[in-house]
Amino acid sequence: MRPKKNFERRRFPRISVDLPLEYQSQDRSKPHGALVLNLSEAGLQLFSLQDLPVGAVLNITVLFPKGFRLANFKVSAEIVWKNVLYDVDFNGYRYGLRFIKLLKEDQWELQRLLHSYSGLENRVEVKFMETP
Repeated sequence: MRPKKNFERRRFPRISVDLPLEYQSQDRSKPHGALVLNLSEAGLQLFSLQDLPVGAVLNITVLFPKGFRLANFKVSAEIVWKNVLYDVDFNGYRYGLRFIKLLKEDQWELQRLLHSYSGLENRVEVKFMETP
């Protein structure tokens, strides 16, 4: 019996991040907040408290902190998978999304950002200062 090879099926590498985002479904319901867990040129993984169906298309704004050249970017993305997360204190959902519409200038900046972090082992954490 041959050992199984562990290989990455993704076409684009992902970086782990902790970035806030805002999303709205195509029916223009009220916006909701979520957290980006990882990001690539083709999509992202997010955590949300909202239950959304696989196949739903969302209009997303990822909010980058000041200092990033890519301040915010807007994208339309389709939910391609969903995991339900149960815990004693909360319930939530983890989603995999595939980008379906992204402006060329945002795509270029996203590629540059991902390339700059592709060699880093550590998670990119965003820390916000508290206002006095």
